[in-house]
Amino acid sequence: MLEIPNFHKDVLTIGLSNFFKLNTAYSEVIRIRNFDHFSINIESPDRRLAFLSCNPAVSLTLMQSGLLPYDGSVSPTIYRHKSIYIWDKCYVSKYAEKIKRIKEYKFGIKKGVVFVRKINGFYIMYSFATKEDGVEFLEDIIESMEEYLKIGDHCYNLIRSVYSQYLINCDAPLIQ
Repeated sequence: MLEIPNFHKDVLTIGLSNFFKLNTAYSEVIRIRNFDHFSINIESPDRRLAFLSCNPAVSLTLMQSGLLPYDGSVSPTIYRHKSIYIWDKCYVSKYAEKIKRIKEYKFGIKKGVVFVRKINGFYIMYSFATKEDGVEFLEDIIESMEEYLKIGDHCYNLIRSVYSQYLINCDAPLIQ
């Protein structure tokens, strides 16, 4: 059974309130490689998950449909124990087709991969996804893992101040 994350109290508004800042930060890297979607999801040391996405509608739609608890790509069961994983390998099988339908048909996303960094009690997840051929995308991920991590680190440092304003009693780590 997947653990359901504890969401930050502002999980629904962080991405929307900062949409232009996030899109500006992420726009320079979107389409550098073979990806169309990028999100940074962060679990703080107090175990509150926040989404900082250039397309917050994906997570919001899954939340509104009641399917987010079955999307293991945002489950602590997965991200606390893996450094990289493929979205659709983490879905609860009973709900996998419904989740894929939303991501693929509503948003055009065919394949997604998450890289996880653990720093000072924070889990920082870089989520890359493509609307193109999933096979080519996964091959590119395998061949260029370090470059994808650098892209994620760069974007995280650009939006770190946005995330920091939602933290209490701790500072968001700086990635060097």
